[in-house]
Amino acid sequence: MDGSMSLLRIALEDACQEDDCPICYVLWRREQDWLEMFLRERGADPGMAKLMRDSLGPCRHHAWAIAQREDLEGPLALVFVYDALLDYLVDSRQGGRGPFSRQSDPAGHLCRCLSKVTPGDHCPACVARLHNEDACIREFVRAMADDEMVRIYDASAGLCDVHLQRVLLEAQPTVKLHLLNAHMARLASVLTSLQRMERASDFGDTEAVRRAVMLLVGRDQYAAQGEQSRRRSSEDAGLCVLCTAEQRAARDYLSELWQVKLTADMRPAWLCTQHAWEYERMAEERGVTKSFLGWLNAAVASVASRSGVDGDEAQVAVAAKPAPFGWLRQRQVVAAPQARRCPACAAMSAAAHVRTARLAEETVYFDICLRHASLIIQTLPERPPKLLGGLLAQLAQLHHDLQEYIRTRNWDYRLERTRANQHSWRRAIELFVGHEDRTEVGV
Repeated sequence: MDGSMSLLRIALEDACQEDDCPICYVLWRREQDWLEMFLRERGADPGMAKLMRDSLGPCRHHAWAIAQREDLEGPLALVFVYDALLDYLVDSRQGGRGPFSRQSDPAGHLCRCLSKVTPGDHCPACVARLHNEDACIREFVRAMADDEMVRIYDASAGLCDVHLQRVLLEAQPTVKLHLLNAHMARLASVLTSLQRMERASDFGDTEAVRRAVMLLVGRDQYAAQGEQSRRRSSEDAGLCVLCTAEQRAARDYLSELWQVKLTADMRPAWLCTQHAWEYERMAEERGVTKSFLGWLNAAVASVASRSGVDGDEAQVAVAAKPAPFGWLRQRQVVAAPQARRCPACAAMSAAAHVRTARLAEETVYFDICLRHASLIIQTLPERPPKLLGGLLAQLAQLHHDLQEYIRTRNWDYRLERTRANQHSWRRAIELFVGHEDRTEVGV
């Protein structure tokens, strides 16, 4: 075992002491380490600068995560990133240096850039997370061959269903059987708690609710960002109309789901990690009700049922020892995760599609972030002149404000700071990848 994997094994063992999915927890810790490394270097690494340029900046989640780190000057780091990107995209004062200097057709150049890359799609932090996730899963599978790791894992909160399905694809048959039996036991325990709450109409056990959601979709990685979103002013001026439409659609879907009372013949909606935790926070704000508990009960039962159905890949007969659920005996373990589509995400996509179709008929420019502008440009057969003209004007003003932000950070010019240039980092994130996800479902 090489050194890096040994450290990863230690990290996984330590994560088993937390009240979280071990793999989710390790990924969260490594993400925090990546963000801290990025902030301490502050764009000085040429390789990182190239990655940021190739992806046109970080994704929305990581951009706002960086902005939260005021202890390490997160907003300033973002200003450097977006100032360099604006040099790359629209600056015409390079004096002949670089492929985009003194553009005779700045709108055409911006259109070409956005048609090739959607801002944030190849976010370096997301790419690092994917590599870490693959490494964690391989190391976890390898570690589960050790009896000591099995003992440590059995005492943990357990893997979430998302990572369990990934692990089952690579694990040996005996490990699959053990993991699935342990998962079923945890689901049975949670299901018992939820059903007891529902029968007694006693909704005070929020810990059981959070444990159930964690077993379904993993760690709540959007919690801190959601708190910052709720503290923010409700002003919508200058916000991307498509981001606003998407978030309103997600909020409306979750509000409708809140009113649904599941019957025995209805299948529960499977929510992605972000929207499942948004729904949980909605329950926390409004108070857990039978409708929410009914959805959670059905979702947990559905996952338990799905874990015992036949699969096409890596099937193994369950015969070694009885499973915690009697109906699982003599059945087969599924190792391939089923494709699932979050209906809240589908509602967001549909809302953006409808709003985009309306924008094509408008005669004036509406505020749109570059991420959505890129998607519009990639789908339209012709260049949208009003959209590009409006974006160029915004980018030019933003570039000026970012440079003023950098200049006034100097102590000698501190008295020249204005609200416009000191909040330019926020407008930069909003213009590139969209405003904070403010799905305030509880309001």
